[in-house]
Amino acid sequence: MKEGIENIKNCVGFVLDITADVQTALADGKFGLRDSFLFVDDVPQVPKVIRSAAKFWDEFQDLDETEQAEIVDFVIERVKCNTEKAKAIIVQSFKTAMSINDVARDGIALARIIKAA
Repeated sequence: MKEGIENIKNCVGFVLDITADVQTALADGKFGLRDSFLFVDDVPQVPKVIRSAAKFWDEFQDLDETEQAEIVDFVIERVKCNTEKAKAIIVQSFKTAMSINDVARDGIALARIIKAA
């Protein structure tokens, strides 16, 4: 089940990273060209997150208590929050990862339509 834990950590970690980058980019109230460089490290992670997102929820539900605690501890360490907040972050990270997955799939479908036109 170690792969399941790693898939979950990939998704949650990516969402936490991109959220931090968005917060940094918008700290001054606007988004400029320089802010786009904050996301350079995030882009290579997208394919892995897309693959992980599809498995996230099934894998999370299949974790035993020790494995779930490992994921919660991962979030607590990254965000410096309490257990309840960590659990909420995990659920929202799943939703966000699935949204990213949907956007990527929609973009691929759009590219195929444009290519076929």
